[in-house]
Amino acid sequence: MSVVSGPPRAVYTTAVETLAGRVVRALTGADDAFALTEVVSPESSPADHRAGLAAVRVLGADALAPFLVAGHPFSPDDAEVVAISIRTFPLPESAPAVSQDQDAETATFVRLLREWATGEVLSRLGAPGWACSYPVWAGAGARRERGWVAWAGMLAALSPLAVPGLDSALHADVRCSRMDVARGVTRAVLRRDHLTAARLVRWLAVCTDALMDPPFAVEPVVRQLELVAEPDPRLQLEITMARYGLEGEFDD
Repeated sequence: MSVVSGPPRAVYTTAVETLAGRVVRALTGADDAFALTEVVSPESSPADHRAGLAAVRVLGADALAPFLVAGHPFSPDDAEVVAISIRTFPLPESAPAVSQDQDAETATFVRLLREWATGEVLSRLGAPGWACSYPVWAGAGARRERGWVAWAGMLAALSPLAVPGLDSALHADVRCSRMDVARGVTRAVLRRDHLTAARLVRWLAVCTDALMDPPFAVEPVVRQLELVAEPDPRLQLEITMARYGLEGEFDD
């Protein structure tokens, strides 16, 4: 995966967008093959290789979506790419503590849950040694204690968990509070924050076994977001995953 030169932030942003675009093409059938070993090639320049590993880290479980939901063959080499990305960009050494403020506690929880999701997806793909414990020290309390706005913001950051076949205590809590998520979608749409709206729609799409009263029409929101998705590959990725949640597959 070749990226443009420039400031590190711009290089890494380009790498994330490039990987997101590759994932979308793999999910929609535009690319017949997908492999992280091709997207993040060790034969690329050191700068490109590091940027590619950072992109895998940023997308998290979404980088594995073509294998999990679209049937692309998964190999131990793909798992090794994820392992290298984690070793290259490890989580900060922080643990939940009573002294942490709510923002710091939520950020720690988000990082741990995204890490759990990556390990869970790898385990489901047959990669050995990736199972890890679910971080149960936070979650549902964030919604009750901080209100639906903060709850929706946390869920948006956790959109890689909103994938068909993945389940957890957080998913159960979403199923019990889908109207709060719908409020978050409405707020994001009104603010023209399309990325946050798409990330929250993913949760509504994947947690479809609970009825809302009054009902919330997810499909029209997805269609509206599709109209504004170009040319943002990260927004396209969120919308494509929402489609998988709604339909079980991408509808050409």
